[in-house]
Amino acid sequence: MFAAAQGSTPAPGAHTRRSVGVEFSVLLAALAALTLGVKVHKAWLAVGGHVPWRHVPVVLADDVLSVVAWGVGWGLLLVALTALGWPRGAGWAQRLFRLATVGLALLVMIEHGFFLATGSLLDTYMLLFGIQNLGDRGGVILSGVPPWLWAGVGLGLAALVVPEWLARRRPGFAATATGPQRPQPRSVAALAAGVVLLAGAAGALRLRTVPGDLAPIRAGLFVGLARSGSAAAAPVAIVAPMDPVEVVAGPTAQSWNVVFVILESTRAQSVPLGNGDARTMPFLAELAARGAHATTAYTMVPHTTKSIVPIHCGIAPKIDVANDEAVADALPVECLPSVLRRRGYATAMFTSVDEAYEAGDRFASNFGFQTYRGPESLPQAGFDRCSYFGFEDDILLDPALAWVDRQRVPFVLSLLSVVPHHEYKVPKGFPRETLVAANPALDGYLNCLRYSDRWLKKLHDGLRRRGLLERTLLVIVGDHGEGFGEHGRYQHDNVIYEEGLRVPLVVVGPGVPAGTHIEGLRQNIDIVPTLYELLGLRVASGRFDGRSLLSHPPHDSLQFSCYYQNHCMALRRGDMKAIYHYSRRPTEVFDLAQDPSEAHDLVALDRAPAGFADAAATELEAWKAQVNGRYLARATQLRATWLRPARWASLRPLDLRWPEAGVVLYGVSTSTGRAQPGEVVEVTLDLTLDGSGRTPPRGTGLFVHLLGPAGTQVNIDHVPVGGSHPLAEWRAGEHVRDRFTVRVPGGWQAGRYRLVVGLWNSDRGSGSEGRVPVVGPAALIDGARRATVHEIEGAAPE
Repeated sequence: MFAAAQGSTPAPGAHTRRSVGVEFSVLLAALAALTLGVKVHKAWLAVGGHVPWRHVPVVLADDVLSVVAWGVGWGLLLVALTALGWPRGAGWAQRLFRLATVGLALLVMIEHGFFLATGSLLDTYMLLFGIQNLGDRGGVILSGVPPWLWAGVGLGLAALVVPEWLARRRPGFAATATGPQRPQPRSVAALAAGVVLLAGAAGALRLRTVPGDLAPIRAGLFVGLARSGSAAAAPVAIVAPMDPVEVVAGPTAQSWNVVFVILESTRAQSVPLGNGDARTMPFLAELAARGAHATTAYTMVPHTTKSIVPIHCGIAPKIDVANDEAVADALPVECLPSVLRRRGYATAMFTSVDEAYEAGDRFASNFGFQTYRGPESLPQAGFDRCSYFGFEDDILLDPALAWVDRQRVPFVLSLLSVVPHHEYKVPKGFPRETLVAANPALDGYLNCLRYSDRWLKKLHDGLRRRGLLERTLLVIVGDHGEGFGEHGRYQHDNVIYEEGLRVPLVVVGPGVPAGTHIEGLRQNIDIVPTLYELLGLRVASGRFDGRSLLSHPPHDSLQFSCYYQNHCMALRRGDMKAIYHYSRRPTEVFDLAQDPSEAHDLVALDRAPAGFADAAATELEAWKAQVNGRYLARATQLRATWLRPARWASLRPLDLRWPEAGVVLYGVSTSTGRAQPGEVVEVTLDLTLDGSGRTPPRGTGLFVHLLGPAGTQVNIDHVPVGGSHPLAEWRAGEHVRDRFTVRVPGGWQAGRYRLVVGLWNSDRGSGSEGRVPVVGPAALIDGARRATVHEIEGAAPE
């Protein structure tokens, strides 16, 4: 493709025709082989190893065009640079081509590894989200990387390093051209003709259709990765804020304790309540016989931090991958733990998941839990770390029951397990049985459910020994299900089929008739109104999406959403279920009465009820807009509530100023000056602009840190007013009240903790240099441009 100019002799270190052309061709051929190979593998998996080979060229057409476009683009650039006599530019272009091609190949391998782990395609939105949240997602991502991907990474790095090494050892492989080069006309013409024919054939194939199972994977290299999950964001409906929740005691009011047991990744079809198989969770079946069991219960979004919102609050989570519900004050309704806490209850949440994973500690604070404890603040000796983000669930039992022993008032206790989560590692020492020899992952999962059943019995026995069962409402519910390739998807985030959505839901305790089978369509939003009814509390103000499991009829229809942005939603109405895949593939429709395993898509069979698929897609988009509209309405309500033209009356006045940004912090209020590890301190900052006419430059943010002994630190940075009022939007005359919570981390030593605040702007630099200078009382300001606004006496754990 490239030839040295006539009459010139390649100097040592110059590219030769052979070295440039061979390297270009080899890298492009390797990229093509990899891209087409992984697409064939996807097709094989998508249809269960029975690929109709006549469809393979159609599936590959977009990828062929993508690779052709990549090669032609770079080829034209290199040809142009050499024809213009810019050898140094051509040399650098060759380097850049090598780097970009290897980088793209690595991205293809990462995307395919993601597909193998989840059954979903990776898009730019989720790729960037994963990078931004690598601390939470790193373990999940790395656990799904197959060995061949690591080998591919090594080969890719070798492709970058070896040519450079050869360039230094052998002149023919130099990285920088020193003489002008011109393309050979015959070579270029032949190559162009071949490219045109190949592109034309691929373009013709693109016009053909493929079966529904293959439709989601046919997008090419560039189209698939560039397709952003947020590109077609649904509109947000304009709705009124939800009314504040107020409950009043009815004639049968009781101060029963409430215990939530949230079973990680527990699907209905793998427990006795779902299919009669008693090998996994016989004790759960025993509890169901003593109380009430919802026979057709669903989660709303198959992801833990989304599902715990309806479980504790009775409303739908925001249909968005971001954890916006974890922002202080951002929930549009007050959750049950908070309401009962105002009525004198003690509240605590214990989890075997790492405390800060996906902002779990902030979720707990927003729900109204005064205490939140995870593995970092629990004795770990003798317990197995069986997951990439948590310990075996037995680690919770003694500390949670010890907390119960200390209470002299009714309590709300929530326990979140982790063991059945992917990677399905059975804790050490638990006797494992072979349940599904042909599928090691499923076998491990079912054994993890056996462990969960034993753990549930230990908890129940602990409550029984304390004489608490007669006055405790016990709710056992799966946060979501789990997929093992039944529909080509794995784990849970995008498993919108029954295996990902159907969960066990059992309620046991005073007022619950034994042996009750709750029929009809039910969902985890129904738990909160059920508990209020059992407690004898009438909701005088406010409302919930759910309805009592014990006294209200089932839902006529239920809506669901995948976790990933704009990937899939589903609607169940009666026995008919529609799965809306956005533009990724046609909507599917199933008759669950006749086809409970969702094996026969009625749309593909041309037997779907007329108009049902299109009507379901429209209804789901409207539902999503309505749900997310509540969170927007809450943000608007917060700004109306916590912004005003007059100064706030603070418990403790301050005079801290950031002249560059025009910001003044003039007061602080706190709930306590003493806290144990795991406990929450409520903080309010009162701020305004200084009247100088300055406003915070765009990119200015508020930082809040809790500094503990021995250099420990917790980052509590946030956008003020529940995430609704960035500093760049502040205006003269506004007095801003910002409320948030600070949780003392588990494992911190007793001592004095400092709560420090400040402003930062990335344009100023990184680290302390990026912080805006603060002025005020010298005793409050340290050398890192931070101001101490509160001190907490950290007590030793009880």
